Amino acid sequence: MKKIRRNMPPTWITLDAKTLKAAERRRISFRPRVKPGHRILDAGARFEAGCQHPSTHLMPLGSYSYSLSGFLPCASIGRYCSIGRSVGVFGDHHPLDRVSTSPMFFKKRKFLKKTGVEPNREMVGYATAPRPVTIGNDVWIGDDVTLKDGIHVGDGAVVAACSIVTKDVPPYTIVGGNPAKEIRLRFHKDIVDNLMDLKWWQYTVHAVQELQTENVKEFLREAQTLGDAERNPEARIGLSDLMD
Repeated sequence: MKKIRRNMPPTWITLDAKTLKAAERRRISFRPRVKPGHRILDAGARFEAGCQHPSTHLMPLGSYSYSLSGFLPCASIGRYCSIGRSVGVFGDHHPLDRVSTSPMFFKKRKFLKKTGVEPNREMVGYATAPRPVTIGNDVWIGDDVTLKDGIHVGDGAVVAACSIVTKDVPPYTIVGGNPAKEIRLRFHKDIVDNLMDLKWWQYTVHAVQELQTENVKEFLREAQTLGDAERNPEARIGLSDLMD
């Protein structure tokens, strides 16, 4: 299983002309477009050439993916993903099996700040931080979707607009609703298995575009000709690489 990379604390970064020029050379863009002096949140995102970030956050996007939403925590987004507006992740956790869900009873700093005195007894802490989500390749997430922290959205999956996703989404599955439930597979299971074996997103965009992407059966037949020469190894960079 791929190790999940934890996000570092988000930091506001000012983009200068040199950094934006370096991004442009790698076909990395922002929507809405940004100008030198624009400030953006960076949580240590690693991304590939050819991606499109929202103007609010740097997101961990693979090549040819775009996100119109900035959301945290997110460990990784694959290639060819389409992510709509107002997508978010569940916030902090609160204890459900204690007398109170309030952090006044498990966060000493908050107790001290709000009361001005030390608590009468040692507090039993509680892990509140949400876990990063991970998103596969060729995933489409509609507008106003909320993702439970820590879940994985599988390759080829589709999440309908306004859904609340509370568990992992299997590959090539369409889900929707509150809570999101499986609607159907995008293709017959045999085709899904073949697409997962092929992992077409590992090849260059030029090699894939030459095949009949509008007809999945013909695409799979033609894809048998793809070889190692057409592979496009993952190559992620961070903001510091653009600033050098």
